[in-house]
Amino acid sequence: MAPAPTPRRTSLWAAAAVAAVLAAGALTVLWTALWDRKGAFLAPHPPARWIVYPQEPQLNGRPAVDWRADFCRSFDLTTPPASALVALRAFRRAELLVNGVPVPPVQEPAGNWKSPILYDVSRFLQSGRNDVCVSVWNRFGPPALWLRLDAGDATILSDGEWEASLAGATTRPARLADEIGRAHV
Repeated sequence: MAPAPTPRRTSLWAAAAVAAVLAAGALTVLWTALWDRKGAFLAPHPPARWIVYPQEPQLNGRPAVDWRADFCRSFDLTTPPASALVALRAFRRAELLVNGVPVPPVQEPAGNWKSPILYDVSRFLQSGRNDVCVSVWNRFGPPALWLRLDAGDATILSDGEWEASLAGATTRPARLADEIGRAHV
């Protein structure tokens, strides 16, 4: 004959069940934030950071049309590197231009905007000034960009050094996405 359950044993099982449900919920939220393409969470991938056009979020509804933001950055190289790769994430889709020339991805995107798209930009870089521009389209929120360019000894990251223009508006310094909503002095 099995021993009768005690109140202490019953409360331990109840606590364990609650902990298991909370852990499953936390893992679901984490997975959605980091990997689910439908989740609108900009997961961090240091050292580059997500950047957006410097505009406070609009809380009123807006039509479901693609908004386009253009993000640009210039940098100098003494000599073109033998190898130069860009890893790019865009909330939601993007086109990369180097020195005004569209660059095709090394492979087609996997269909998840949270996965990086790789570009070989070696043949597009030159000695002297180089311009990198990325157009990002999004109908579900503000267009956002994450980018890392490794070109020999030079590394260019998406950060506050970029310029941004939204829907052809005036170009302004890009803003770090994780600073949206914070007061700026």
